[in-house]
Amino acid sequence: MGEATVELSMENTRSQQDWIVAQITLNCNGTILPGEQRSPTINSAIQAVTDTLGGRVRSLKGRLCKSEQAKRSGKSAFTRDPEATAVTQSEESSNQTEGIAHVKRFSMKSVPLDEAID
Repeated sequence: MGEATVELSMENTRSQQDWIVAQITLNCNGTILPGEQRSPTINSAIQAVTDTLGGRVRSLKGRLCKSEQAKRSGKSAFTRDPEATAVTQSEESSNQTEGIAHVKRFSMKSVPLDEAID
């Protein structure tokens, strides 16, 4: 862990639950992890932002551990086993149509060439 910056501020908002703002920025060997939470009290704002950053630190640590393990074993952390991901032609064509989640259609009016140039 490198450096941590903590900023506490008070903002006058309509909602009293958002008065205290706690911002923490962690610099972990060049990786910046920011966090911000709002709360009615200083202690609860700090607790909320540390919980948020705790999850981010755990996920960063998990990614780093996976990449270190991959380096030791000679594999990339982001490549898959070709035998495990082998897909037949028929499965691939059916997956292409299933991969489309939503189709949007827009009505368009054609523009004459003179108007398009201007």
